[in-house]
Amino acid sequence: MNITNMSVRKRVVRARVQLLLKNPFFGYLASYLELREHESEYPTGTDGICLYYFPEKIDRLEDEEIEGVFAHEVMHLALGHIWRRGTREKRLWNMAADYAINAILKDEFRLPEGILYEEEFENKSAEQIYDELFKEGDLLGGAGDTVDDHGVWGDTEERVGDAIKQPASRIGESLDKHTEADRANEDVELWKQRAIEAAAVAKHHGMFPLGIARIVGELAYPSLNWRQLLHQYIKQRSKDDYDWMRPDRRLLQYGVYYPSSKSELLKIAVAVDTSGSVSDNQLDEFMSEIRNILQSFSSFQVRLLACDAAVHADMVAVHDSDFEPFLKCLSGGGGTDFRPVFSKIEDDPPEVLVYLTDGDGQYPDSNQPFDVIWVMNSYLEPPFGRVVRLQGYEQ
Repeated sequence: MNITNMSVRKRVVRARVQLLLKNPFFGYLASYLELREHESEYPTGTDGICLYYFPEKIDRLEDEEIEGVFAHEVMHLALGHIWRRGTREKRLWNMAADYAINAILKDEFRLPEGILYEEEFENKSAEQIYDELFKEGDLLGGAGDTVDDHGVWGDTEERVGDAIKQPASRIGESLDKHTEADRANEDVELWKQRAIEAAAVAKHHGMFPLGIARIVGELAYPSLNWRQLLHQYIKQRSKDDYDWMRPDRRLLQYGVYYPSSKSELLKIAVAVDTSGSVSDNQLDEFMSEIRNILQSFSSFQVRLLACDAAVHADMVAVHDSDFEPFLKCLSGGGGTDFRPVFSKIEDDPPEVLVYLTDGDGQYPDSNQPFDVIWVMNSYLEPPFGRVVRLQGYEQ
């Protein structure tokens, strides 16, 4: 190591120490990474094991900028960007990840000039930003460049992407043989836990930025898959009991007196936004899952409503076959107003209303006598109720 590189090494080490003292959340995470020299066109990069730095590039930065790019690196890890690309276009994903992180860090750190930042991407995930960039056809990039070297993500990204594309194959292989996708999931969970620990350290020192607190809260308490949530809710509501006054006729013929089972009737309402914001595939997926869940329940009554600006279908299903007439009524295309559905069911309230929508419409009063689950195909936030998002829109 020449004298210049030794001098840069000291600056890098000092920056990590300062990060721990001034911003313990980021410093704690950076302490997991081995500092290692690396030749690149960018000053820094990480693969989740090392924090790479290119002496020639990083020596051009001010000390506070070095701290900023280190914070940038560990946020890629805390948010799992290295492992979340899947089969998305690589350069566009790199841009989206940097847009997301720079929006988080810009008020807390001094970042190098020429970074990727747009106000419109504030409070959005890399997935959301990627979708917007993709729709705009921005495959060549806009103003600015990534802060760091995402090339060191390469091997991990490509292996995970290949694993996702590969169909399930041989049966009977070793139980402890993990696919690259499995390992990626393990790395995501590892850094998620490290982020939660880092948050505890920062809180202890009274130095925990509010913006980071929200993000760590989402990591610690992620939203459930909407299928899991609905299954969970129905399981909680299912109250199987036994009626000793009514023996089970199937066993009585054999001289066995055994109580028949009885279940409390599950009353739910299912509403579908037909304003045109829900695709046919999403609707099919949603209704199929509702039917599958209810088929496993012994007794149910489902009120089915279709609504855009007004309710144009309202019927009751007590058997699986009752869903077919409703599916044929799913037309609409007007604006979105949720209030008509709530007005319709207020005289005979269900235990839960499950509403499939993009969430862009007029909402009723939040004081409702029943639970509300919004199944969303967007990133909007309703003013009340539990929100679960269709695949591709998880936050």
